Amino acid sequence: MTNFISQVIQSVLKSEVPLAQCVFVLPGKRAGYFLKKELLTHYKKPTLAPKILSIQEFVEEIADLKIADTTPLVFELYKAYLDTPTMTPKERFDAFSSWGTTLINDFSEIDRNLIPSTEFFSYLKDIKKLEQWHVQSEKTPLIENYINFWNAIVDLYHTYSENLLQHKLAYSGLAYREAVNNLEHFEPVART
Repeated sequence: MTNFISQVIQSVLKSEVPLAQCVFVLPGKRAGYFLKKELLTHYKKPTLAPKILSIQEFVEEIADLKIADTTPLVFELYKAYLDTPTMTPKERFDAFSSWGTTLINDFSEIDRNLIPSTEFFSYLKDIKKLEQWHVQSEKTPLIENYINFWNAIVDLYHTYSENLLQHKLAYSGLAYREAVNNLEHFEPVART
């Protein structure tokens, strides 16, 4: 029984397309290693290798962005947080960092699923207001801060996204959203 990678290579061998003009997009870099290893068993003479990308690398190429690690993303989010005037009161970085990573993951899910962000945050803000509706008529400072946060989160999201895009950086969901936005204009780079 032949494996999937071997079947793909056999299909490429039967086609008229030169191997050097092929682009393979695989789930991860490890699969690329196995593809290269399998190619060596089928190609006995020297030939130019195909372009082999992980899905993340492919998305980065289409989006023209680099998916950053968590640490720089948290620092960029904190800068956006400080630069968003509607986000009050401001917390120190040590308190912020405890929930900043979760917020980045939430933003990533919103973008990865191509959810319209402004409408989503408006809906979420209304839900949070309803959750506090039954609370005593006089709002405590804690409740006020909670409501202010949900009112301002859309501003933080937009400030953060714009800052990242200016630096050609992204969290994974933002890269996916930008890749979809760029699909119409994307032309794979030809290898020479």
